[in-house]
Amino acid sequence: MKIKKYIVTTIPEAMEKIRTELGENAYILDTKRINKGDFWELVAKSI
Repeated sequence: MKIKKYIVTTIPEAMEKIRTELGENAYILDTKRINKGDFWELVAKSI
């Protein structure tokens, strides 16, 4: 089994990349949403 990590903006974009690189039988095991502002909010809280 190959496990890869993709950072994309939409699920269809992810599926296109996955199927191109790993083939038609590949599927997503897990997803995680990352908000852009989280890093700067964390820095602001620590100051």
